[in-house]
Amino acid sequence: MFVSIHFTMKLLGILSIISVATSLRLEPNYTSSAGVEIFNPSVMFPPTGPWSLMSKAGSTVYVAGMRGIYPSNNTLAPVGIDRIRQAYANMIQLAELAGTDRFSAASVQSGTNGAMGERPQQTTPSVDH
Repeated sequence: MFVSIHFTMKLLGILSIISVATSLRLEPNYTSSAGVEIFNPSVMFPPTGPWSLMSKAGSTVYVAGMRGIYPSNNTLAPVGIDRIRQAYANMIQLAELAGTDRFSAASVQSGTNGAMGERPQQTTPSVDH
């Protein structure tokens, strides 16, 4: 079982945009014709499928579904809460690389894969700041 989490963040006003412009040294791996920037930061692990780790469209940053992979050695954290915590730590690190933080999240969607018969009764977790 692993946890896949989708994390959407809205950059906070002009100050965050200025902060991104001055402190962020990330260069997009690709920019679409519509101006969507695709990022796979080298300090993270490589994507484990045909997706990117993060994208930015306008002032909105999208952090991809995460598995609990340690960026330091590209291995999965132990099954269970450690893996879930690592997945969230990865999302927070990506948000910070984009110049925002976990408190700016507009939406957090969480789900499990490969857990037939072990699915939780509540599928939409509450998120408190």
